[in-house]
Amino acid sequence: MRTYCINVNGNLYNVTVLSVDGNSARVDVDGWEYEVGIGEDGSIQIPKTVQPAAPESRKKRSSALELAALSKSSAPTLSGKGVVVAHLPGLILEVLVKVGDSVKAGDVVCKMEAMKMENDVRAPIDGKVNKILVKVQQNVFENQALMVIE
Repeated sequence: MRTYCINVNGNLYNVTVLSVDGNSARVDVDGWEYEVGIGEDGSIQIPKTVQPAAPESRKKRSSALELAALSKSSAPTLSGKGVVVAHLPGLILEVLVKVGDSVKAGDVVCKMEAMKMENDVRAPIDGKVNKILVKVQQNVFENQALMVIE
C-alpha cells in the first residue's frame, strides 16, 4: 500500500492505494473507499461522477489521528490531544485564529455549517495554534483534522 497526500484546489486529501486489479484500483480517500479505473498508459481514469465503493465494502475510519498517521508525505504528522477535529461533516465558514495565536481550552477556533446549522468548533487544550489544515469554504469529513494546537 502506498499513501499520498494530494492537494486538490487547496484541499488536502490522504489517499491510500489499497489494491490494484487489472484496470481498476481500490483507493481510500480520507477514510472512504472508492473504485477507480486505470488507463492503458497507467493514468487514473476519473469518471464524471465518482461513486463510492459498494456500501458493504465502504469503511469509515473512526479517528482523525488514524487518518493523519497514514500520511508519509509533506502533510503534517498529527498526534496528541491538541488536534482539533470536525465532529460532523460540514463546511468551514470561518477560521477565527491564525498560526501563533494563543488559545485556551474551550475557545471557539472556527465555525462550520453542519446539518444546516452553524456550529462552533472549540480548542481541546490550552496552547498555541501550530498548524491550520483547512480553509474557509472547504468541505470537511467527520473526524477530519482541522488544526493543531501545541
